Amino acid sequence: MLTANMILLASGQALAVRLVRPLSRARGLALAGVLWVAWALVYAAALRVPAAALVPYLLLGMIFYAAADLIHAPLSNALSAAAAPPAQRGRYLAVYQYSFAFANILAPTFFTALHARGPAVPWLALAALAAVATTAIWSLNDPLKAREKIKI
Repeated sequence: MLTANMILLASGQALAVRLVRPLSRARGLALAGVLWVAWALVYAAALRVPAAALVPYLLLGMIFYAAADLIHAPLSNALSAAAAPPAQRGRYLAVYQYSFAFANILAPTFFTALHARGPAVPWLALAALAAVATTAIWSLNDPLKAREKIKI
């Protein structure tokens, strides 16, 4: 799965940037959120897939994750830079990057705790969290448009 994801990320970045360029940053991030919701739901449903079809099913599901990541990465970096006052841009970007580091440290613990309640529970919780975040970013579309004037 990791290899498939890395191949998709390495080969799809330029195309993804071209395709989302017409979208506002918030709309692009909301699109990434919808794709992450789809990915989590596809993986939650994997419990019902026959063993012989599981690996191809998961590889196809990985396309949703990779597409979301391809859209999210450049837009979120640009948005975090645009949100910062020019004199504090480096500090804002550092805090933004640290948020991913903390999430990468904490996620396995939460995922394990949720998995103890059932194998689909972590994926359903992830889908719900992504849906809430997607709704939040969508509601910020208009206020964030003013920040898009700053090009990175």
